[in-house]
Amino acid sequence: MASAKLREKQEDSVLAQRYRSWLLRKALFMGVSGNLEDFGHLVFVEKMGRAQ
Repeated sequence: MASAKLREKQEDSVLAQRYRSWLLRKALFMGVSGNLEDFGHLVFVEKMGRAQ
């Protein structure tokens, strides 16, 4: 029984690690896409300013 419990615990930690790495990737992706949007907005504003 003890070995089964141990195996369960290891599987849980593997899942937890996968979940954390997925959260990290998602957070990084959200941050990057947010920065790209800001960058695109800045470029757009600058072009409009030059056009006037």
